[in-house]
Amino acid sequence: MSDHRATNRYADAIYQLAKEKGEESLWNEELGKAMAVLHSTKVVQILSHPKLDLSKKWDVLESFFGDGRAIPLRKPTLNLVKLLLQNHRISLIAAIREKFQVFWERDQGTVSVRLTTAVSLTSEEQGTMKAILEASLGKTVRLDQIVDLSILGGAVIQIEDQMIDGSLQAKMRIMREELVA
Repeated sequence: MSDHRATNRYADAIYQLAKEKGEESLWNEELGKAMAVLHSTKVVQILSHPKLDLSKKWDVLESFFGDGRAIPLRKPTLNLVKLLLQNHRISLIAAIREKFQVFWERDQGTVSVRLTTAVSLTSEEQGTMKAILEASLGKTVRLDQIVDLSILGGAVIQIEDQMIDGSLQAKMRIMREELVA
């Protein structure tokens, strides 16, 4: 199974569980805590060490997340971490949380939009872009702006799995292809 499909399945399963119990906020918070630990350099090195068996790796994780530890997680979240570790999918935790948030936002009538531009937009320009997107999509928009000099100009808008590439780089690539054809 591809990582993308696995991410969707894990995220969907835990979102349905969270929604059923009204614990979306709690799950989101705990996934964030787990992600912070699981992406720390030392933990990544330990979990990827080929000579450590699964039980030793789990012991390391329990030292962070177990009862009375620095980052206590509820049993269902611990079970998810353990399942990811057993299935060699622990590296998917950030993508699972991101997809979980997409499901949650969708249920709340919100959509995440990633706006990539070559220069940073002012807060006024971001507000204008957000208003245009909200009017177009008919939903509340959570706008995340990323500055990427390589696009040269214009913007790339990613709405969940859909991408609209209005960058100067893309226009130049299309022009180049038309000239070569």
